Amino acid sequence: MNLVYNSIGLLILVPLFKHFDPKNNIQADLTKKKFSKYGVIRLQTMPAYEAAKRSGLNPRIVGLNAKSPGDLDLIAIPKICLVSKLITSETEQDNVIMANLACLMRLKRRNVPIIVSYTDNWCLSNDRKGEFYRDLMSLADIVVYPSNGIREHGSKWISPTAKSFIIEDPWQINRQEFSHFNSNEICKLIWFGHRKNLSFLCNLLPKLLAGCSIAKQYELTIISDFESCQIVEQIVDQNPHLKPWTVRKCDWDIQHLEPELARSHIAIIPSNPSSPMKSNASHNRAVDALQGGCMVIASPLKSYLELKKCILIAETDDDFILCMNSGLHQYSRLTTKWQGSRDKLLSRFDPELNLRKWEDLYNQAFKLNS
Repeated sequence: MNLVYNSIGLLILVPLFKHFDPKNNIQADLTKKKFSKYGVIRLQTMPAYEAAKRSGLNPRIVGLNAKSPGDLDLIAIPKICLVSKLITSETEQDNVIMANLACLMRLKRRNVPIIVSYTDNWCLSNDRKGEFYRDLMSLADIVVYPSNGIREHGSKWISPTAKSFIIEDPWQINRQEFSHFNSNEICKLIWFGHRKNLSFLCNLLPKLLAGCSIAKQYELTIISDFESCQIVEQIVDQNPHLKPWTVRKCDWDIQHLEPELARSHIAIIPSNPSSPMKSNASHNRAVDALQGGCMVIASPLKSYLELKKCILIAETDDDFILCMNSGLHQYSRLTTKWQGSRDKLLSRFDPELNLRKWEDLYNQAFKLNS
């Protein structure tokens, strides 16, 4: 049997689908759009991979599927294994879960340290994905969280001997100056993200339409999939509004984010702080919006509250309207104030610091292997 990747320092398991060819030593190129469209790939997996390369670990990215059970025997035993987020389709989920658990049990038996990247509170789910994550967390020697909030939840599921690290998601765009606004121009709003978060915007939008009063006109840019854009456009068309509103549709692509944020005045990030699945979300959307030069109005998630020196927190839907109106009225004063403190506030999300944290994590993992 010819083992591939036989000098692996770091094996990265990506439970997405089968995307490597073990016989020809070919791994996935995660910079391709079909992979990079996933936030977890851009914000956790790729930085982890780059830090491993920088540390000389010879990392390899592997996707396993129970339809190809022989692949498991072709992978040599690495020094460390990192497990990324499960983002496979429902039709392939069971095959991917079975293959990855089989691999992890083999590595565990060989005393390979297991690092788990835990970005969402999936252990609470009463389904196969939840069962997978509960198994995964019980196998983990080290768990990486993007925020303290999600660590509070994840720590309930790990072994007492497991270590935990906070590695915040890095910003994804270059620093932009805050926009300028006056009440005689169109107020440019922006919402961006996955459709799973769209319901929060849809619930809020009728109140915004009826209550926003400062600008002569409002333009809402939606960066998401086409169907999400259509849903928002329909809500705007079907509900009364105090001032004229239009919707701009922009297909989701990370390359669109920087210029779209740079042209916008306000980024709105409504969510549900009482939901265990949402209350401990990463900082990343608020960080990117603030980095991109927008005034940010967000729900009081734990991670967003850590940024409250430079963003506006809206406890309720009515607070969103209040923040919109008072924020626009004081736009110049507030953004000038934030300009001076934004650098320090966002310094912990610097991509270079993120890489150094991953490097330190690998050093800790090697101590477990020694």
